[in-house]
Amino acid sequence: MTDTITYSPTLIPAARTLAARGALDKDLAIAFGVPFRTIRAWKQQHPDFAPLLAGDEDEDRTARLRKAE
Repeated sequence: MTDTITYSPTLIPAARTLAARGALDKDLAIAFGVPFRTIRAWKQQHPDFAPLLAGDEDEDRTARLRKAE
C-alpha cells in the first residue's frame, strides 16, 4: 500500500472524531487510506496531530476496554 494522501491539518477533525469513537491507529490508517506506519509517523512528526491520540496506543486502549468489560 502506498501513501495516497499526505498529512494535512484538515485531517484533525476527522481523526478527533474517529479517536473519540474508539478508533485505533490501524482504523485511522484505513479511514485515511494510508499505511499504519504513516499514522505512526504523523504522530511523531506533527505536534498538532499527536495529542489527538496521545496515551491511546493500540495495546493500551485494548487493555482499558477489556478491563471495563
